[in-house]
This record gives sequence, C-alpha cells and structure tokens, in this order.
Amino acid sequence: MLAGLRWSSDYWSGLAVAWLEEGAPIDVEIANELHKLASTEVLSQNLRHRAFSIARRFTRELPIEELDVVRVVALRSCDRSFEGTEGVKRKPRVGDRGTVVHIHPTGSHEVAFIVEAVAPDGHTLWVADFFANELQVEVKHLAAGT
Repeated sequence: MLAGLRWSSDYWSGLAVAWLEEGAPIDVEIANELHKLASTEVLSQNLRHRAFSIARRFTRELPIEELDVVRVVALRSCDRSFEGTEGVKRKPRVGDRGTVVHIHPTGSHEVAFIVEAVAPDGHTLWVADFFANELQVEVKHLAAGT
C-alpha cells in the first residue's frame, strides 16, 4: 500500500487510493502518505482530492496528540490569552493551522492543548491554549519507530 502511495504516477497511486476507498485498512503512516500525495502536483487533481478526503476522514477520528498539525474550527473564548513574536503576533482565528506543542490537564474533566502557529518566515504568530472541540486534526504526527 505504501509503495503505491509513494509512486509518482496516477496509476499506482490511484490503485492504492482505490483499495483504501474499498475498505483496505488505514493507519497513521498511510494517512500521512495520503496527505503527502494530496499535495503532489504531478498527480491528477481528482486523485489528490480523493487521497485528501480519505486522510481527513481518518485523522478526524483520532485523538489529538503532541506534534499533530491541527486546524482551529471554533473559538470558545474571543478573549483568550496568547503569545507570539513581537511585530507579527496576532489572535488565533478559525481556520488557522498550528502544531500541538503540549497537552495538559485543566483541573476539570477537559484536557487543554497548547498550539503554536508559525508564519512562513518562521516567526510565531501565536501560542495559545485550546480545548479538543476547538480543534481538528489535519495531519497526525508519526512517531519515530512506529
């Protein structure tokens, strides 16, 4: 499956995606390859969309972990505190993408996630706390050795 997804032609990648659409098992490593395939511009747009759709469905069902790339889907508080690089920092917005840098208990039944969003130039736009229902996993981090 991985060899097909890593192939740079629509034929082999398309076969692998079709097998996944038909119910072949998927894991984090396959989901990460699907995300890579979805951004490979030499492949057809149709294939890239299909790969992205499968990966997104899979990652939405997984718990959020450190180093996952997440998207902000809701803001429970408009006045949340945040940090960032002077001159570029701004408040988090719905649609922003960031990386989970730490997970910590809040004292209630919820868990908080510290998420960092970085600008293309490498400066930190914001670092802020979020709850799980404010985030959606975009890309799962694949730990070394798994």
